[in-house]
Amino acid sequence: MRHLALIASCLLVSAPAAAQPAYGLPPAPPNSAERRAPMNALKSQGSVLVAAFAARVYRNAKGEQMPYRLFTPASLAPSRTYPLVVFLHGASGSGADNERQLQGGNLYGALVWALPGNQARHPAFVLAPQRLELALHAIRSEEPAQDAR
Repeated sequence: MRHLALIASCLLVSAPAAAQPAYGLPPAPPNSAERRAPMNALKSQGSVLVAAFAARVYRNAKGEQMPYRLFTPASLAPSRTYPLVVFLHGASGSGADNERQLQGGNLYGALVWALPGNQARHPAFVLAPQRLELALHAIRSEEPAQDAR
């Protein structure tokens, strides 16, 4: 009986994998014009999409603040719940201008969720906080680590 189970598991492992979904990507080389077209289309809509994100600032009780952008779906049904997509920008999005987290290389991460077609299929709030810049010298300690004994 053990042999039968072993043979069956070997057959399952060696069976061809199921076809992977295409995820809407054209079957072309990664840097081809065909593959870059969706990114270029998103880039061309960037300023309109960024304008749909309300600029806000969170302030805690200590007075510390964090700028963020919030996209709200166009029509909200009171009886429905909506997901919240949180987009954390890369290093180029740091600052206090409440804009860079939606620019440059960060453009694609948050804005793709705000595209009208995506909102029609999957309406969601999109939150894009901005990390304040910290000087590297403030992070690095000039003093050697002390023994904790």
